[in-house]
Amino acid sequence: MIMKREQEPPSGAYVELVLKGQFRVLYDTDDQHLITPYKWTIKKSAHCYYAVKRRYKSSEANTAKMHRHIMQTPPNLECHHINYNSLDNRRANLVNLTPSEHREIHRAKRISASTWGGLSPQTPRNLEPLNNQGGGKK
Repeated sequence: MIMKREQEPPSGAYVELVLKGQFRVLYDTDDQHLITPYKWTIKKSAHCYYAVKRRYKSSEANTAKMHRHIMQTPPNLECHHINYNSLDNRRANLVNLTPSEHREIHRAKRISASTWGGLSPQTPRNLEPLNNQGGGKK
């Protein structure tokens, strides 16, 4: 399953949550009941940033990613951001995939980026300054 990268984010009613003063996290207004009960922060992975909540199992603290929480992604699947913006957690931008499907999408993106001189997977696309995009609820 190969998906085309969208240039524009999906349309519809959404909320823009600003975390740590600079990271804009998007999610659908219909998902507010899933998001508002928790305190969210930003966590950097190897190549991008994710919105995460802290959760406690046993005596150990760990985190849960917002996109997996919204999509109720089972442990054996991966949640892919269609437009490659890891902070755009609107349902129209998310899809649950098998690990092999997810690898294939990102492999195709790396090949395309190296062939056409596009963005590499390591380029953080979600760090544009807030003053260029506006802010608040939409």
